[in-house]
Amino acid sequence: MSRSSFLKIFTIGALAIYSSCAYAKIGIVFLHGLGGNAQSCKEWINFALKSGIRTNAEQCAVYIPEAKNNSWFDVNPLLPDLIRISDPSNQTPENIGSLLNKIKDMAPQFRHLKSEIQHFMKREGISIENLHFVGYSQGGILAQLLAYSLPESCGSLCFAGCPWIWMPGEKIQKPLSIVMAINKDDPYFGNVYSYSRNMFMQKVGAIWFRNAVHEVISQEGGHEISHAAMVAGTQHFKEILKLDS
Repeated sequence: MSRSSFLKIFTIGALAIYSSCAYAKIGIVFLHGLGGNAQSCKEWINFALKSGIRTNAEQCAVYIPEAKNNSWFDVNPLLPDLIRISDPSNQTPENIGSLLNKIKDMAPQFRHLKSEIQHFMKREGISIENLHFVGYSQGGILAQLLAYSLPESCGSLCFAGCPWIWMPGEKIQKPLSIVMAINKDDPYFGNVYSYSRNMFMQKVGAIWFRNAVHEVISQEGGHEISHAAMVAGTQHFKEILKLDS
């Protein structure tokens, strides 16, 4: 299963609604992973078009930013931390917190992205509650940072192939709904996922987490997207966009 399948299936599920409904304009922000680019996201959208799905510019706007040199941040400085916490005995609040803080600090394009998304919303007339983020791996990390830092709650956040991330020491905005996917044998984040998830749940509260979050945890697949994740992504957009099954 290719890594593009996750965003591909979200594209199909989301775009299917646009030609049949005439409510408030919806915006989707796609954030590619390491090695990807804006063109790869456009290929996923073209796949949806070839499947017979047609969009209406008055109903939907898509923003696909592109990372400099195909990378949102340098992963090499993170490797010692990832190796350390691959040992369950090292999965302490201090070690996990150190990793999360490093990820946040190593995303210099974050502030620029936030500004560009605000321009995108203003230009297209999109309200925050109708804004949706989709990201994979590095893009999933930035999708979380962006969604949590908005002045109000966005419509939804969908991410895969990364741990739970938040703004350390700061209050976060909780999206109206979240779908995430992780493979237990992911060589990068499989071992840190459960711990980062529990820390995030403590921050936002167990009741909200249970009501707003849908987790898809696959048993295998490495740093790839499972079929279960694709199915969950499709169903997510059917529900939040009121798409008839």
